[in-house]
Amino acid sequence: MVTTPASSSSSVPFLLSFPSIHNQLTIKLTSSNYLLWKTQLLPILHGHQLFHHVDGTKPPPKEVADVPNPEYQTWYIKDQMVLSWILGSLFEPILSQVVGATTAYVAWSRLQTTYASGSRAQVHTLKNALHALTRDNDSIVTYMDRAKRLFDQLVALDVGISEDDLVDHILRGLGPEYRPFCAKYRRKIDFYFI
Repeated sequence: MVTTPASSSSSVPFLLSFPSIHNQLTIKLTSSNYLLWKTQLLPILHGHQLFHHVDGTKPPPKEVADVPNPEYQTWYIKDQMVLSWILGSLFEPILSQVVGATTAYVAWSRLQTTYASGSRAQVHTLKNALHALTRDNDSIVTYMDRAKRLFDQLVALDVGISEDDLVDHILRGLGPEYRPFCAKYRRKIDFYFI
């Protein structure tokens, strides 16, 4: 960090260069991939110790009208960097959701409100997909990945679904060749709860 004079009486921290994260942001936010987008962005924010800019846990320092506050100006520079990362990770149609957002927190909150809660239709679709889950000709690994992806999406939308329910859906969709295993598993679980 280098300091440059902002006025004759004070100096303002100036970040010489901003870290480029565009090669780390392989997924841009669409209306249907909020969980994946958030999953790739969170480690970047935590790794640069900037997560507090989006979750609101650390309010910005006071901006004083008469005298420049170096702490505020440092916070502002970092916040604008985080805001630019967020904006750079959005597809153009999504960008309209954050037009006018002047801080990373405002942009993040708007995106979270819009995409994390999910619509009733989206929740209904995901629940139906989980209920109708079948292995078909998939490998067990592929089948489990599909189940986990549906479960994660429902959890991200704050839909209450337990791991036990997930296991029930997975067992139900395995197919007839796994019935002996499923029956044995269920008997074992029932035994533990007696």
